[in-house]
Amino acid sequence: MTAMAGVTFEHVSKKYAGNDVYSVNDLNLDIRDKEFLVLVGPSGCGKSTALRMIAGLEEISSGVLRIGERVVNNVPPKDRDIAMVFQSYALYPHMSVFDNMAFGLRMRKAVPAGTPPGMSREAAIKQRVEEVADSIGLRQFLTRKPRQLSGGQRQRVALGRAIVRNPQVFLMDEPLSNLDAKLRVQTRATISRLHRDLQTTMIYVTHDQVEAMTMGDRIAVMRDGILQQLDTPQNLYDHPTNMFVAGFIGSPAMNFFTAKLEQDNQELYIAGEGFRVKVPAQYRQALASSAGKEITFGLRPEDVADVRMEQNVDESSVVPVTVDVVEPMGSEIYLYLLTSGNQQFVARVDPLTQTAPGQQMQVTFDMKKMHAFDPTTQQTLL
Repeated sequence: MTAMAGVTFEHVSKKYAGNDVYSVNDLNLDIRDKEFLVLVGPSGCGKSTALRMIAGLEEISSGVLRIGERVVNNVPPKDRDIAMVFQSYALYPHMSVFDNMAFGLRMRKAVPAGTPPGMSREAAIKQRVEEVADSIGLRQFLTRKPRQLSGGQRQRVALGRAIVRNPQVFLMDEPLSNLDAKLRVQTRATISRLHRDLQTTMIYVTHDQVEAMTMGDRIAVMRDGILQQLDTPQNLYDHPTNMFVAGFIGSPAMNFFTAKLEQDNQELYIAGEGFRVKVPAQYRQALASSAGKEITFGLRPEDVADVRMEQNVDESSVVPVTVDVVEPMGSEIYLYLLTSGNQQFVARVDPLTQTAPGQQMQVTFDMKKMHAFDPTTQQTLL
């Protein structure tokens, strides 16, 4: 039975000498065995630093880091049983693909796991490399040098070199950012398939929320060294804990409106610049204590629709707008709209929507999908 290889951060912080700012600040994170966890956030949020601490490439300033049951704070990188894939591929240019993939096994002077008795170490390494090359479509490239490969093939060599070692934990630092859009989509699927086949813990760093949403079992969103929210992709999308997470997850980003919560008899209304919409019954209780106060009202572009394309529209959710910019995307249209109070927001609408810049139209807000935040703390009110 293989050892459990979850990764646990207990109050882990990282501060560089001579710098008052924490790169990672009091991180508590429990990554489960065999999980695909994505660390996501903008540049400088601490996600790569957290990954490099797992690898042993950055010292921990305080706290405890465990791989499986073992505290690894002072364990050298080579003894941690992890494999890392970098953005830059980091291949040896003078070596063939085969030798690049075999390098880690040869350096460790170990016989690959599962080698039949009597098989020589070099024959076992050859068998293991060929097996992995087959699984990621590199068999015909084993004799080539990295310079004879495309970017996507080089990235697969870097993946293959990590896989042959059969580590407890895979660490991936922005591995797709040097690839073009089409290759990124293909390689994303390759990595997801690998995780399913290998059943090994994978920790993946990216600034791209689409990669995070499509690949992660769970996503840890970071900002300024602090973990903002840890959840499944769908829960992050549906129930962001604060405005930063709400705006970071989803593309185009969530629309935020400065608004006031107004009570009218038993009903609550959100009054913004040039619109007034009714709060659904399901949210009245949660928002009751904010009645009469300023809030930040959030609505995703996909929850705004052209009234003409909808049936049974609730009049209390209709907003008159002026079309500012039209962006046809093929499968949908992005409309940049202005309320009568000149608040700009984005709608993702049906591709059959007929409109042009300067035109007046009416849209309906799907208020069951609304979000509301405290403008001071930026925390969700729902």
